[in-house]
Amino acid sequence: DKLDGRWERFSDNFGLGAERSKRDARPKPREVPDLLPLDATAARSILKASDDVFLSIVPVSEQELSSRVARVDALVRKSFERSGLSLDENAMNSDVYNFLAYVHFKAFCDILIEKQLNFNQFRKKFEADLGDRLVSILDPDLTKYGDTKLGSEALRQTLGVALESVDRLT
Repeated sequence: DKLDGRWERFSDNFGLGAERSKRDARPKPREVPDLLPLDATAARSILKASDDVFLSIVPVSEQELSSRVARVDALVRKSFERSGLSLDENAMNSDVYNFLAYVHFKAFCDILIEKQLNFNQFRKKFEADLGDRLVSILDPDLTKYGDTKLGSEALRQTLGVALESVDRLT
């Protein structure tokens, strides 16, 4: 109590709680824009790119990956449908894309576990390679600057162009 009293006097003397009392009682509501419709072509390209990158890293055939994806699909589809989702793959929407992404990445994980591959090494390579592919899918006009011998000013300009390009995506 003695310490608490001293703290109260100290905070009163120095106005430590003054800024808090000046704030509005409730924060301003956030304005969240409506979601844009899913670009079905880009969504399919992203799934294809993830499969291609996986196949380039993991020693597995395309047929084996396809059969594993089909097996996972058959295993989990009913659970997704029971939750009320309509999974018509011809009508690509966000629910269908989320389902397909889950199925593909679950198949990837199953194969990695079966082949007992080092996940950390795989993850680093997969993220780097897929990231490069995603940039080219989402913004094909973006010039990729792979020259690491650029000067600091050229790198600064390259970064500026890349940031502007990313801003245009959102």
